[in-house]
Amino acid sequence: MNSLEITWVAVGLALSHATQLRPAGLPIGPGEVMLFIWMLLVGIRLLIHHYPITHITKVIFWFWVSSFTAMSLGFLIAESKGLTAEDFDHDGLSFGLAFIFSLTFSIAISSKQEINKLLAVFVPFTLFCLVVILLFPSLLPFINPWYGEIRFSGWSDYPNQLALQLSMIPFFALHLLNQSSRKATKIWYIFLIIISLYIGIATGSDALQSAWVIGFGLLIFFAINRKISNYSAADKSLYLNAINRKLQQLLLVIIILTIAFFLYTKFTGVVGDEYDKDAQGSTRFILWLNGIAAISYSPIFGLGPGSQSGFTGPFFGWEAHNTFIDWAGDSGIVGLVCYVALLGWIGWNAWKRNLVIMLVAIISLVGFSVFHYMLRPPTYWFYLLTIAKLSTSTLKERDSLGNVTKQIKKLPSRLLRY
Repeated sequence: MNSLEITWVAVGLALSHATQLRPAGLPIGPGEVMLFIWMLLVGIRLLIHHYPITHITKVIFWFWVSSFTAMSLGFLIAESKGLTAEDFDHDGLSFGLAFIFSLTFSIAISSKQEINKLLAVFVPFTLFCLVVILLFPSLLPFINPWYGEIRFSGWSDYPNQLALQLSMIPFFALHLLNQSSRKATKIWYIFLIIISLYIGIATGSDALQSAWVIGFGLLIFFAINRKISNYSAADKSLYLNAINRKLQQLLLVIIILTIAFFLYTKFTGVVGDEYDKDAQGSTRFILWLNGIAAISYSPIFGLGPGSQSGFTGPFFGWEAHNTFIDWAGDSGIVGLVCYVALLGWIGWNAWKRNLVIMLVAIISLVGFSVFHYMLRPPTYWFYLLTIAKLSTSTLKERDSLGNVTKQIKKLPSRLLRY
């Protein structure tokens, strides 16, 4: 891919969350149009030139084939029982587009260098646009950046749509920071991380904040744990090594308890589509329970695309707002197993290659998905496949655990120097 094409895709992905720019009554906007044109061009090139089929492409292809097979059988079951969701056509089309995008992305983006160039455009462009909307809303009078006057939604209709867009940006910016060798560039990415965290907090998304606490909590644990391990390896004293092992265990317990406490306090305030800061977390449980009740009507293949939960019972046209429950409702145990296997494969590749940033990124993304249904937007598949491609690269990586520790250690001195 050349620079123009990379920029086109990056801008299209960023604008795909600008739902306020969509024409009234239409489910697509400028971002979706840009991505559609790109996918069409890649499809034409595929007919003319030969593209190597990577392992990631094969994994994605068979994931979707298995999932669509399950959803198709589930749809037939739902039809026979009169349980077809009203929005099955909308969700079915969304999954079809997600399949085409994810397959196109896995084929067209062939190297780690292209991924890094794409991220180097996507991250600053997204944050620049959002900062302009946040600080100078009068420049864009056709955009209402605040939801309920208290939650920043930027160019999205709802704050949680923006939260998904922001969910991986700090981790990708940290990855780019580690890839850079220039001090000024590193400071630039540190600045972008701070900006992304500030905007994310402004969305008021408990799911986003919880996901970030999980991700950065684990990142801090791995960094400190590596430091203790290096000290233990350099010290031959059995007594001191035993103390260091106890410190590692204590550190793990402290971080887990801190994350658990934060998640508990946040979870009691999270609620589905109401986006109400005063709403009770019990609403979320109700949607989850009714979503699970819907799954029981067809546990193996699900009931096909569509929203199958509700507040007073299943099949009242509400999502469960949990990717695992909603996906199981659509594609049953078959689809759920395929999805968990896909996440496990990506996480395992990151773990094997000691790529801490990618590992905590996928864990954070999964944590966010527990509170929202995320398999339809192309951005989610962009994030997932970016982590997968960076984690399966055979090139020498620079965001290994040792380098992350080194970068964290140097940040204070760099900031003071500038």
